[in-house]
Amino acid sequence: MIVAWAIYLLWAILTIGWLAVMVYQLTKKRFCKLNLFLPIPIITLTIFSYVFIFNRGSNVAQLSESHSLWSLWYECYFPLFFGNTIGAIAFLVTLIIPVFWRKSENWEDWPFKLIMTLSMGMSVIFILMTMPDA
Repeated sequence: MIVAWAIYLLWAILTIGWLAVMVYQLTKKRFCKLNLFLPIPIITLTIFSYVFIFNRGSNVAQLSESHSLWSLWYECYFPLFFGNTIGAIAFLVTLIIPVFWRKSENWEDWPFKLIMTLSMGMSVIFILMTMPDA
């Protein structure tokens, strides 16, 4: 149980860290186009927290205390899954491409992209772990 909470808190910190990175980039007037993906993990974290953390919902319909919580997660699952998966793949590509073309990458942005990739990857992992089941 402690490990699950630690992983959840790491995911929340990474997602909030990404938000802080975006604010930092806006103050430096260097907006990264990858920040357009930011609403996806924030929405995922918000819905996940609402259903599973705050209301003790379940991904199994029979075990959920409220059918409305389960149906909310069921209806949001596939858009969040595809959005996070596409985002994670896009971030992996942006981390891998500069290895082969060094002149195309601004290396000072690499830690920011790593935070973004980890946040998006953890969103995918949490979504895959809580696939809705009837």
